[in-house]
Amino acid sequence: MYQEKGCSRIPGKVGMKRSVSLFLAAVIVLAACTAFSGCSKKDYDLVLITDGGSVTNRAYAQSCWDGMCEFSIDHGIDCRYFIPSNTEKETLLSSIEGAIEGGAKTVVTAGLCFETAVYEASRKYPDVRFILIDGEPRQDQNGAASPQPNTAAVTFLSEQSGYMAGYAAVSDGYTKLGVISGYPTADTMAYTCGFLQGAQNAAQLRGSNVDLIYHCTGDTLENDANKKTAAEMYSSGTELIFTCGGDVYRSVIKAAEEERGYVICSDADRRYDSSCVVTSAVKNVSGAVIRVLRSIYESKDFEATFGGRTTVLGAAENCTGLPESVINDTNGDPFDRFIRFTAQAYSDELARLASGGVSVKRSVTLSEDEVYPGANELTGQLGLQNVTVTAVQ
Repeated sequence: MYQEKGCSRIPGKVGMKRSVSLFLAAVIVLAACTAFSGCSKKDYDLVLITDGGSVTNRAYAQSCWDGMCEFSIDHGIDCRYFIPSNTEKETLLSSIEGAIEGGAKTVVTAGLCFETAVYEASRKYPDVRFILIDGEPRQDQNGAASPQPNTAAVTFLSEQSGYMAGYAAVSDGYTKLGVISGYPTADTMAYTCGFLQGAQNAAQLRGSNVDLIYHCTGDTLENDANKKTAAEMYSSGTELIFTCGGDVYRSVIKAAEEERGYVICSDADRRYDSSCVVTSAVKNVSGAVIRVLRSIYESKDFEATFGGRTTVLGAAENCTGLPESVINDTNGDPFDRFIRFTAQAYSDELARLASGGVSVKRSVTLSEDEVYPGANELTGQLGLQNVTVTAVQ
């Protein structure tokens, strides 16, 4: 049903800084186990339950694992990860319960798929600490967020990452843009609104005008329909598409490769997915994990600082923006796919965001019969004077 892998303490190296990639290569010492009973070592403290993804997927799972590994090196903590066979609630619960039975005192999870599973597990195991990244515990999908005192829910100001993506794109000279958003959630709306506002501010500074096509797919899938939409945007003159929401980005990337367009992705750094990816609007998941782990193992004030609440992190906490390094390449330049936009320009605008010098709206208000925002809502409520929006469905 799942796989278990782990990293144990390295005698004589605790507290020494190591690159995460080298750490992973050195300390993953156990082969995959098809059941917990098949693994002999059960003295781990810290466990990641992935959303089914690998810890080398350069996405959420890897970001969580990298943060956990960095922290465990410095603190001599045994940590492990488990890969469930699917993201059904019962499967996720089974993985969580198996990890706790194996000795886990802290369980890290990430994503909306864990909301109901963590809600239930945190009540069943009050002595275990849970960290839910980019999600909030709920009894059901439509229920109110309800984290227990033993649970830290961490979310992000995604609109700030979206803002920096839009600001960077227009600053680099793109004037024909697209946005393809997945199923309309608070997060995808935040990314979209942020991107449009960043594009507006950069266009105003440059004295230019931007044409933008907006489309909400209504799903989170990689499929032919989403690829066709992206291809039609590119063939009609769109230079770059910003995409957010599940696996929709895969469809957009395929279209970009065929139509010679460009893409900005979201959530995680997708640089290695394609040379068409200029940058990504990211969340510093590893940094967020480390922040909460410190409250558990260092300051020991978890209940007072993170437990029983949702903590929202943004640019002020260095948790939203664009990639500032290249994964597995210490000499890599994360801005080398821009022509005009520079690391210094990024740093300056990010500092304005972090200090509150730039205010970014997270959403727009829809009428009762609307599911997706239209051009009028986006233009009027976000104050878009230099960006002309065309909404297509």
